[in-house]
Amino acid sequence: NTAGHEATISISHSGSKLFLYRSDGALYGDIWYSEFRDGKWHPPVKLPEPLNSPYWEGSASLSLDEKTIYFASNRPDGLGGKDLYKSEQQTDGSWGPAVSLGAEVNTPYDEDAPYIHANSEVLYFSSKGFNSIGGYDVFIARRLPGGGWDKPQNIGYPINTAGDDALFAISDDGLRSYFSSERLHGHGAQDIY
Repeated sequence: NTAGHEATISISHSGSKLFLYRSDGALYGDIWYSEFRDGKWHPPVKLPEPLNSPYWEGSASLSLDEKTIYFASNRPDGLGGKDLYKSEQQTDGSWGPAVSLGAEVNTPYDEDAPYIHANSEVLYFSSKGFNSIGGYDVFIARRLPGGGWDKPQNIGYPINTAGDDALFAISDDGLRSYFSSERLHGHGAQDIY
């Protein structure tokens, strides 16, 4: 922790990489990560460009094989607001270019909080677009045989409500999910369910 703003974004499926959002008071923040080695968490390291940019990057999810990272950014080459991107690890260990998930997943509104399931075939994310029932809703998109994504589906009530529903994560066995929601009878603005 620093005097700035830190927030936990996600943890790798192996439990050895913790992704953080960090802002030092500047207009935008970036994605950092810490590795668990030798029985302790090591100091966070800022992800390099092209993952981080001069713009906002604030959520990320790493594939099970740790070769693809999905993240959200408001960089100007997107379709509008925040969009979802991916980057693939190169043979030399560096990260490849940030590639937009395109109009299959992104809308002129905000998309955020990607979560790639352990099977790498299902992507959960939050969006204010498509057929949102209020603010951010959680959507699911399935990978197509050609590598793109099918039309995202709103996962519906009781997870989605008229408030903001975001930051959805599901256990590898598919039996439990965790998410943040702004509900009428919650304990505060956003609560974890």
